[in-house]
Amino acid sequence: MLQITREEALRGLVDFGRIDEMLERTKGRIDHVVLDRITPLSAPLFLEPGRVPVQGLANERLLADEVAAVMEAAGLHTDT
Repeated sequence: MLQITREEALRGLVDFGRIDEMLERTKGRIDHVVLDRITPLSAPLFLEPGRVPVQGLANERLLADEVAAVMEAAGLHTDT
């Protein structure tokens, strides 16, 4: 779920304010467990990515990542 959230954040599809608020509410009360299967609570993240786009700094980050990838594929390296 964390990886999916990260990827959606880079695409501007995550509301960082809501995530920050949730992390504050649950601080110290959540255990991170790595499983070899999808859990019922994570299934919606896999089934409906990108349903609600959120604008913000994530768009700039995604664009910068794409530019870097294109530059590297072209044999040009940037100092970012």
